[in-house]
Formats: sequence, structure tokens, C-alpha cells
Amino acid sequence: MKKLPVTIITGFLGAGKTTFLNKLIRFFPDRKFAVIENEFGETMIDSELVVGVDDGIYELANGCVCCTLNSALAEVLHKLINSGHKPDHILLETTGVADPGPVALSFLNDPEIAAFFEVDGIVALADFRFIEQQLEREAVAVRQIALADAVILTKTDQTDPYIAEAVQNIIKRMNPDTRLWLSELATVPDPALLQLQGFSSGKLLANSDFARIRPAGLRLAEQSASPSSVLSSGTLHASVTSLSFEFREALDPIRFTIFMRLLLNESDMEIYRTKGILYFWSTEHKVILQGVNNQFLTESGGEWQQEEERLSRLVVIGRRLSGKLIEKGIGCCCTRETFDPAGFYEELKAVVEECTI
Repeated sequence: MKKLPVTIITGFLGAGKTTFLNKLIRFFPDRKFAVIENEFGETMIDSELVVGVDDGIYELANGCVCCTLNSALAEVLHKLINSGHKPDHILLETTGVADPGPVALSFLNDPEIAAFFEVDGIVALADFRFIEQQLEREAVAVRQIALADAVILTKTDQTDPYIAEAVQNIIKRMNPDTRLWLSELATVPDPALLQLQGFSSGKLLANSDFARIRPAGLRLAEQSASPSSVLSSGTLHASVTSLSFEFREALDPIRFTIFMRLLLNESDMEIYRTKGILYFWSTEHKVILQGVNNQFLTESGGEWQQEEERLSRLVVIGRRLSGKLIEKGIGCCCTRETFDPAGFYEELKAVVEECTI
């Protein structure tokens, strides 16, 4: 059974999320959307589109439906599925001050939801005029951009090129893999925004651009450096970066799991997103890693081909990242010897202490 794709739409207050939602509904009349809102505002969906209300589900003139996220997400999705409506795509808008991570985790961690739905991507909208200041002061704005598979920069017609270049440099330094779109009021949304495959194992497997044990974001920022892209070390976003790693030795799955739990929950790093392809000695299959905030999961990525080089590739996005700690910690996972989990945990804690001195 083909899963129903979900696009999570996020962005700080006033970024233009409602305008974007209405554009999608109007410009893609052949697509039957189900729109899930945290709460309806007076200007959520254009009133002339609404033709009826049934059990809290708003029916729109073009066949789309909307409902409020006024109960658990699983209940809302269940209500949609049993409403008789047959959507092609779910659009889920978070509030302007919400972290989209927990929403994405609901689709990844809940087996009942994961059986029917899959996150196609997180789309963050950002007002060109204010996003730099928001990223300096608002932690949730930083998380929205850092987690995004695509960023739509709005109000582009109201910003001079100098500021526009600075904003794009900041975003690409924070999240090098995100795709950037520039949007004005009359711009028609790109259909590619609904085909991001941001959490797709297939996209990860097809990505040959993993960097080799270096801060990928810093290299990109240096290539496009300009006076407008100089960052203050005192701002929130200045400490956000993306690190990419490649390991040729096989990993022990239990050691790796212990390390990831320590890394995500007990280190000083604030990790927003982890993703990668892992080479475990205990299986002939590639293992796909997907992580959001302090949770992660793994799934099979198909068998290694005979002529294919077996190695692990890992990307980490977050604040205060220590490449040395991640590299040394994963290095401790590259062995098949029997071990005591408690003793290994203490070994890893010593690595954390050594790399944070």
C-alpha cells in the first residue's frame, strides 16, 4: 500500500505560512489536499473556498479538506481517513512558535501512523526582512531552519540584494542540504516542494555528496563569503553547523546504539537532525539512520551490492557540534569484540570528557 505523503509547513510568526497554504490549494487544483492546522485563525483558509463543515472537517470547493489539530495527531489523522475523503497529500502547518521536530517524530515513531503516512519533507517559510534578527534571538526559529528540507524566503521584493545574499549564506551555512526558494506574492509554488523525499531512504542512498570527515557547512560558507555574511559569535545561529563523516570500518550495532543515546542525551551538543547510511558487520543490508532532536530510528536500506564499497556515512546538524567527539566516539564502535555495555558506556563518557575540555 502506498503511503500518504505529508508536508510539514513551519516558519516563525508572520513568515507567510497561510499565504503559502492558500497558494497550494489554488494553484494545484488536481491535487486533493488535507490541511491540518494547529488552530484556525480568521485568515487561515480563504473563506470563499469553504463550502461545508462536517464533524470539524472543513470541506473546500476544490475537493480539499481542512481540520484543526485540537486533539492528538493520531486521532486527527484517523478522523481524516474515516471521513470518506480521499486526499492525495497531507499539509500540516505548525504554529509560528513551534518546533517541527516533535511533529515529524510522530510520523516516524508511531507504528500506526507510520503504516499509512510518511513525511515527504519539512518546509520552512522565512520573511527575508526579519529572519536574520529572528535567528539571532529566537531558538525556535533556528530549529525551524535547521530541520527544514526546503526553505522558502518570502517578501523578496522588499529586500535589497545585499541583505538577501547575507540571509542565504546564513541559511546554507546552518543547513547545507536544504533547498532554497525565493518567493514573491504572485509566485506560483514549485511542485518540487511536494516531492522533497526528505525522510526517504531512497534519497539518502542516491546521495553521493556526503563529505569526508569535515564540516561541510563551513566549506560552503567560505566559497560564498562576503562582508554581508560575517557572523557574530554571540548569535544563536552562529553556532549551528552541519558536519559530515565517512567511516570505512564496520560498526557494531549495539555499541553504535549506546553511543547515539549518549551523544543525543548526555553531551553538551544540541543536535537537531541526524541522517546517514550505516555499515554494520552483523547484517548484509545497509542500515538507514533517521534522527530528529534526541530520538532516532533505523531501517533496512537493501542489500549491499557485490561491487559496492561498504562504508558508513553520517550527517549531523546542530549547535556546538564537536567533530572530534563524534569521530572518536564512532571509532570506538568499530570492533566485533565481546564487551560489557556498562564498561563501554564509561569508555564513551571518558571520550566525551576528553573532547569537551
